[in-house]
Amino acid sequence: MIIYALTPLFLLMCVTMKYNKPHTRLKYQLGLTVALLTIILMYFFTAYIPKALYVNWAVLAVCVLTCLTPFGHKKLIAEKHEKPKHTFINWVSQIFALETALFAIFLGIAQVCSHALPILTSVQAQAIHHSNQFFFLKLGLFPWAIFALYAAGLGYMSYCNNKSASMSQLLNPIFHHKPAGVLDIALNVQARMATITALSVSFVFITLTIVKLITPSDMVFLTGFHIKTMIIIMALLLFSFTPAFRHILKKQLIQPRLPLYISLASMTVLIAVFIIFINALFYHLGVTTIHIPIVIEWLKEKNWMTVWLIFSACWWIGWTPVIAAHIARLSRGYRIRSMVFVSLLLPVIFSLGLYSSPGKLNGFLNHSHLFISLLAIAGFVYLLFRLTERTALPILIRSYLPARDEYKRRDHYFFFRKIFQVTLMMIYLYLPAGLTLLSVLLFFTVLCFALQVLLNIFASFMRLFVR
Repeated sequence: MIIYALTPLFLLMCVTMKYNKPHTRLKYQLGLTVALLTIILMYFFTAYIPKALYVNWAVLAVCVLTCLTPFGHKKLIAEKHEKPKHTFINWVSQIFALETALFAIFLGIAQVCSHALPILTSVQAQAIHHSNQFFFLKLGLFPWAIFALYAAGLGYMSYCNNKSASMSQLLNPIFHHKPAGVLDIALNVQARMATITALSVSFVFITLTIVKLITPSDMVFLTGFHIKTMIIIMALLLFSFTPAFRHILKKQLIQPRLPLYISLASMTVLIAVFIIFINALFYHLGVTTIHIPIVIEWLKEKNWMTVWLIFSACWWIGWTPVIAAHIARLSRGYRIRSMVFVSLLLPVIFSLGLYSSPGKLNGFLNHSHLFISLLAIAGFVYLLFRLTERTALPILIRSYLPARDEYKRRDHYFFFRKIFQVTLMMIYLYLPAGLTLLSVLLFFTVLCFALQVLLNIFASFMRLFVR
């Protein structure tokens, strides 16, 4: 069963390294180093990892300073008299809709993990309540302050300086590295891996949300370490590497005559139906229990809520490159101060609601399971719609903001094939082991990028005061 635990990690490295071809040897060395660090941190310091997230207060402080300094007064424009592309109401509504959609997906993930399909744990009725209290109140608007800070940096670099704004370029005040150099590539690869992981996790749990909605009530959906479960997930995993899967994805779904977001949503439904079909096919197979791997056993001993907070925080951080770049793209023509303020306005309103009447709001969220499921699916479809627009798709694939909207065509078929392969690998982890091993994998892929977030705080200070 050690092979079960290690196979997805190896496959994930292969998929992501194949997608990012240059300097492959460096990436494997970096991957092995981060894997070792992940094991040490998750085994010995699990309880302390969520406390490290209090650094978000420093990010929020930098956001406030940005609004107060002359840097915040700068407009995100390419020419002196350029006007915003979006009217004020349209601009604010699009940012609010983007934030609402992402939060709706988070609620859907929390519901699957804690209520709809908890695995190797009991129902965690207070998961959504504790998550909201921790992220919004205790951590200071996490992760929206991070999104706002990164959006300010990306927008300034792209529209004011006319440079392709990748994640690595935000650290220029600290590391004066050459574009396309080894350090530049290493930093950008981590941002792309974080994006791939966050998007894949979203596909996983929206798929499982659909599964729970359309599964007949009298059908047992077997999870955990059983022969039936292993057959289902192994069939899914192997299917993702077959020519048939590539043919269905390229010829039947991702077609020019269909909007891309509809194609991707259809693929999610197809995977959900396939899971239910395989489950029904092996419905009468026994429930012989398989020995749980040691790594799952020691993760089970950890506090579930702590593991959940680590998992969800990594998911939020993974969305940073894409969401920040999208906010910056929408804000072209507006001042940096206005963009930061609008990005934080809706989270502040929600935080005030949590603080003033936590019982009513969280009580509604904890008991409206069908509503949350439908809201998560709707939010996911809307997010796909926005992120796969012609000008937004290169941002999603490359995890960067091009210089002044000079977009280049990218091979989206290859990118989304890798996304779905990683999605099925994560389903391979979740159905038997639940949140435990999946949290380790997510922590592994986001760890280096999380360090970039920390370094970006210091880089932002230098950008504001060391001119």
